[in-house]
Amino acid sequence: MFQRRSLLLAAVLFLTSLAAWAPSAWASEAELVLPDLGSVSFLGMSGHSLLLAGLLICLLGFGFGLLMYRQLKSLPVHRSMREISELIYETCKTYLFTQGKFIAILWVFIAAIMVAYFGWLRHFTLDKLALIILFSVVGILGSYGVAWFGIRINTFANSRSAFASLRGKPFPTYAIPLKAGMSIGMLLISTELVIMLAILLFVPGDYAGPCFIGFAIGESLGAAALRIAGGIFTIGGAGAWSNAGTITAINSTVNLGGSFTQEGLGIFNRTGSTVNLTGTLVCRVGPSM
Repeated sequence: MFQRRSLLLAAVLFLTSLAAWAPSAWASEAELVLPDLGSVSFLGMSGHSLLLAGLLICLLGFGFGLLMYRQLKSLPVHRSMREISELIYETCKTYLFTQGKFIAILWVFIAAIMVAYFGWLRHFTLDKLALIILFSVVGILGSYGVAWFGIRINTFANSRSAFASLRGKPFPTYAIPLKAGMSIGMLLISTELVIMLAILLFVPGDYAGPCFIGFAIGESLGAAALRIAGGIFTIGGAGAWSNAGTITAINSTVNLGGSFTQEGLGIFNRTGSTVNLTGTLVCRVGPSM
């Protein structure tokens, strides 16, 4: 019995070693070739018609996100709160423009790597290489557009939520941020699915792989670059305040609101950041001699 098990184990190890020495088949998403989607059916619908229905649903989701945006924007808000949220949005635009330039520079290096890898090492044809480059730009623009939409809706949703909290009822206070999150999430998912379904439906099967890999590279690059190298935060929305510690801002946008003194500001370390005074700096004059 023991000998049989030993022979069986030796046979398995031998076959495993043969498989390890077998020539490998190199392939990636860029070599993906789609079959004819119209040649298959599901519940009486062809694959092409089924994906068209999915594309319509994604467009409806896109419209739902925009509808939530309009509903939140039309909510009542105090004029001072609206001015603060608009001021924050203006500083956010500065951040977006800065990050957009950073992404453009970074894309040049990534594009050079893509050309070297797919064109020189993988010997892709010029048309497929151009599709990879083109859809990397599409992916970046998709991420950038969703980020801009999210910043825009969050800035005025915050002021509407703050105004709703003055009524003393908890539901409107958390329902407004919840709707803003649903709007951003729905727009994000719908945008990505619309692009991917458009590739499946309207791009020839031989060229779908380069489109998918280019879109994945661009979308990942845009999403990653928009989440690093800086941020935006606001200190003191209303009333007087003071800082007993240290405020450190690195490549960020800082909005100083409320009222404060130079002493109350405490230690402020700023590196490559923008500071906007949205409140009042109270000057204290010492007694005369």
